[in-house]
Order: sequence, then structure tokens, then C-alpha cells
Amino acid sequence: MIQENTETKGLSVKQLTCERGYRELFNDLSFELSPGEILHIKGENGTG
Repeated sequence: MIQENTETKGLSVKQLTCERGYRELFNDLSFELSPGEILHIKGENGTG
């Protein structure tokens, strides 16, 4: 019997930090996305 590998890889991010100049935009951000999923990160004023 032949078995196909049906495991689909996605994206995994752990402990991501982003700074711009003196400002910390986010710290210790972790998430996982499956294929086809979309992540939109918005700021305090609603922009991305």
C-alpha cells in the first residue's frame, strides 16, 4: 500500500519583535498560519 504525505506545511513564528527607531511596534509575537490563511497586523490607529 502506498501512502501519500498529506501533511501541509504552514508558517510558524515565535517570539518576533519589531522596532522602528526608538519605538517598539510589537514584542514577543507568536503565531501559526496554515496554507491559505492571511494575517493582517493593525496599529493603534487602524492602519496596517
